[in-house]
Amino acid sequence: MALTAVSMAMDLPPIARLLSDGPASMRTLAVTKNVIGVLSACGVLYFVAASGGNRRFKRAVLFAVPFVLAAMVLIAYGVDAPDAEAAVPAPAGAPRTVGYWLLLGSTHLAADASCAVMCRRYAGRSVDRSLSVSLALFGCGAVCAGLYWAGRLLGLLTPLGEAGRYLPIAWGLHAVLRAAALLVRDLAAVGRAASDARAIWLLWPLWRALVAAVPHVALKRYRLRGTELLCAPSHWRYLVYRKVIETRDAILVLQDYAGHATLERARGHVAAAGLPARAARPAVLACVIREACAAKRANLREGGQESAAIEVDRGELAAEIDFLLEVAEAYTSACVKSFVKTFGTSVDDPADAPAGPPFGRQPRSKALRSPSR
Repeated sequence: MALTAVSMAMDLPPIARLLSDGPASMRTLAVTKNVIGVLSACGVLYFVAASGGNRRFKRAVLFAVPFVLAAMVLIAYGVDAPDAEAAVPAPAGAPRTVGYWLLLGSTHLAADASCAVMCRRYAGRSVDRSLSVSLALFGCGAVCAGLYWAGRLLGLLTPLGEAGRYLPIAWGLHAVLRAAALLVRDLAAVGRAASDARAIWLLWPLWRALVAAVPHVALKRYRLRGTELLCAPSHWRYLVYRKVIETRDAILVLQDYAGHATLERARGHVAAAGLPARAARPAVLACVIREACAAKRANLREGGQESAAIEVDRGELAAEIDFLLEVAEAYTSACVKSFVKTFGTSVDDPADAPAGPPFGRQPRSKALRSPSR
């Protein structure tokens, strides 16, 4: 890709003007650009051979590279003299011998065809979606480049006429598709980071209330909602995972403060509210969590009663995060708040408190301060 980028950058008008003003001739610049392109094509062929585990193919590519490059240079400066009569249409300064373009085009066409086949094969096998899309785009770019060089080779035999006007379009699509292939994984990483940041932000009210009731489950507590995002000690993905673990641990501790009767009351309250079936289960769990948090803060443990079976684990991490996000949304809803007001223990919930430093340092009593302070 780096060699392809250098070769195509030499065609940009500003760079082309800069290079043409130097000591190198137009022929030297044209041959240098094509040599870099051939090296890129041979690199693709070697990569295809290495991916398929074909040692003979790898050795054949390594053996053929110096001969192809030497033949191109010899034809450009030996057989094809600068004042030779034009044999084929060519850009300004480029060699015009049929053999030169036949060697150049066939090398690129072989590399593009093998690359397209390899990308199609492995794009269907990969379980990584971003990798599959990247390989598919890269393969489509190879197909466009192959169409370009097939058209150039066909133009050596017969005039293309109006069809030749579309060859630069195929070459431009090849560049765009290969650039897009390189950006797929970066864009996917940005999307995952945005999803993790959203999960951290939305889980805050539920996590804050649970940690206030069961402080020992939290590895670290933050003063403000956005502090975690700005000053995260590690990657956001690990922070989301840690929040899920801390939330689950707190809920397990709170099971002893919510009995089976609380669970039945929550189910009846949610059913009376007429919530949809999809939102009913998170709302029931949110009702039980609110009641358990209130009972924990009031130290009203329901001893001797069967604890509520609060199930959070949904299997995969992504499914568990989605479920906890639904619970967090239901936790601050009017339906869940009315449940605590109707059936629950009358204790203020930190999630309902005004925004501020919920875990800030408490003011010390003057009687406990040392005289030196």
